[in-house]
Amino acid sequence: MTPVQKARLIGFKASLAQRGILLSLEGTELSFNALVQPFVPDAGEFSVSNETRNAARIHVLRDSPGIEQIAVGSVLADSATACRVTHIEDSPANIALIFHCETAPLE
Repeated sequence: MTPVQKARLIGFKASLAQRGILLSLEGTELSFNALVQPFVPDAGEFSVSNETRNAARIHVLRDSPGIEQIAVGSVLADSATACRVTHIEDSPANIALIFHCETAPLE
């Protein structure tokens, strides 16, 4: 791990401590802390309007136990929201994996 990655890891862990959310992988007992970043998804040619779609980027430390179980199509949830993974952003140089998700409130 490079000195820059070590510094980023310290900052990421501090962010998790302050604003991390406990998520779980549906259908398993896996749970982990993550940073959730809501965003407006791009409108595709035949997609539903943006007003009816919600999305989030979920940032999880690469070395989190069990994280390799998450794949495209997996459902992650907290107490109020569920999201389906649509894309996984993975770079060997990054300390975190980024899961792009479509979100929906749990009712």
